[in-house]
Formats: sequence, structure tokens, C-alpha cells
Amino acid sequence: MSPSISVEQAAMSVKSVAVHALRKRLDAVWDEVPVAARSTHDEPQRIHRLRVATRRALAAIEVFHSVIPRKRARWFVRRLHELRRAAGKARDLDVLTHRFYETVPISTKQTAPLSGISAQTRARTRLLAMLACQRDEACRPISVVYEQLLNADWSRRVEQLLEELCNQQDSHCEESFGDYGRRHFKPMVESFFAITDRRLHGINQLHAFRIKVKQLRYTMELFLSVFQPLERVQCCDALAKVQETLGTFTDNAAAADRLRRLENCSATDWDRSILENLLRETSQQADAARREFVTWWSASRRRSLKRKLTRVLRTQSA
Repeated sequence: MSPSISVEQAAMSVKSVAVHALRKRLDAVWDEVPVAARSTHDEPQRIHRLRVATRRALAAIEVFHSVIPRKRARWFVRRLHELRRAAGKARDLDVLTHRFYETVPISTKQTAPLSGISAQTRARTRLLAMLACQRDEACRPISVVYEQLLNADWSRRVEQLLEELCNQQDSHCEESFGDYGRRHFKPMVESFFAITDRRLHGINQLHAFRIKVKQLRYTMELFLSVFQPLERVQCCDALAKVQETLGTFTDNAAAADRLRRLENCSATDWDRSILENLLRETSQQADAARREFVTWWSASRRRSLKRKLTRVLRTQSA
């Protein structure tokens, strides 16, 4: 279940809602860190959950930035970015492993002898074994950051942040969350519109757009209580669909990038021609997924999402 805000909280003060949301999202991160640090190559969802949790926590800090003590907020923003970066390589290797696991015949996933198996299949099997080792090694940076956060007493810092927030006396902290949400969500939507109206073709453009979609989606989860149920469900579903469709391209692009790195450092241990073939195949699939998304993300579909988000801004929860 996504860590969203209940309908009843729309009438509460923004300060009270911020305390609830930040505790929920920061605690979710802390629950996922040790699990991700101990994860192995056959547990890819643990890394994914950590990265999602960090993005949701960052979205919450951004939403409530005007009421959160700035010094405390900066500390958590830096640490959350460190966690996400620490998990980046493991996530890329998870994506690449998943991409190629299906290309290995079932017999080679077990303990079948390699005699009679093609050279290409043996190379792919060795590649998967190497990726598994690299992936397990890639979890070490998460463990390092986790130890640093333990030493910095993450849990105590969360309590200090929330205590200072509770003690805030500024009048804007007592504003209803409903009014605050409608006022702060509008510039976020306008910023998103500025990107959707552009032509998206390059890898960097598409990657940045997918991040923007995630940010808006995780932000909207916090504002669920502010808007009418039908409009908010339609918008969340539409954003999820965009993220999912674009994800096919970004996953293949990440796999191709990781393969290029393997190709550059595998001259002695791996058959370069096999890696070149795998890279060419993956790059072609990434390009096909990019073209498919550009076609799918038509002007009419962009207008449809824009209408949904515009309706959300014009409505409020009963």
C-alpha cells in the first residue's frame, strides 16, 4: 500500500499532517535499508523497494519544505540521495540480470552439464554468474551508508525533526492541509506540464521525464485527501501507466549501458563478440522501446493527462 494521507486529514493543520507523513515515509526508508544491504542477486525487489522508499521520502520533504526546519531537512535530503546512489549499481545489475535471465535455457539454470550447449548459451550463462557476483558486491555501498546512518543515529534525528516541527508556531503551519495542498500542488503540476509539452526523444530527456512522472505520482499520493476520489484515481492511474510504459525503454537502456562497461573490461575473460552481440541486441530493443513510447505518448494522450490534472486542480474533496 502506498503511504498516502487519509481523507480525514484534509481538515487538519499542515503541521500535523506533515508529522504523520514524514514519520511514515522516513520510517519506511529505515525499514528497507538493512534488508536491502543484506539482499542477494535473487532478491531484486529489496533494492527496488529501498529506492522507491527514498523517492517517496524526498517527495514528502519537498511537499512540506515550507514548514520543515531547514537544517534538519537538508540533512535528510543529503542522506536520502546517498542511499539512492548507493543502491544504483545494484539496481542496474538487477535490471540487466532480469533482462538476460530469460535468454538462458532452463537446463542451464539448474546443474545440467555444459556439453551439448552452444557457445553462446555458455557465454550467457557465465555472464549471468558474473552479474550475480557483481550484484552481491554492489550491496556493500548500502551497508557502508547504513553504518554511517546508525552512527549518526537516524532514528533520533527523525524524532528531533518531528519534535521541532510540532513546536513550530508560525501561522502558516496551522493552515489546513486541504488549502495547503491545493496551493502547493498547482506549481508542481505546472512544472510537469512544461516537460510534457516538449518533444522527448533523447535518452537523457526520457530518463528525466520518467523521474518527473515518479515525483509527481509520489507527491500526489500525499495529496489524495485534497481532491475528489474519481479525479485523483484517474490521475494516479494515468501517471502509473506513463511510468510503466517508459520503464521498458529505461530498463533496456540501463542494461545496454551496463553491457558497454562489461565489454570494456572483459577482453581476457569473455568472448568479446558475444558481448558485442548482446549489446547490439539490447540497444536495438532499447531503441525500439523508445520509438514505441514516443508513438504511444501522442499529443492526444498528453492532452488527456493534462485535462485530468487540470480537473484535479479545480476540485476539492468533500
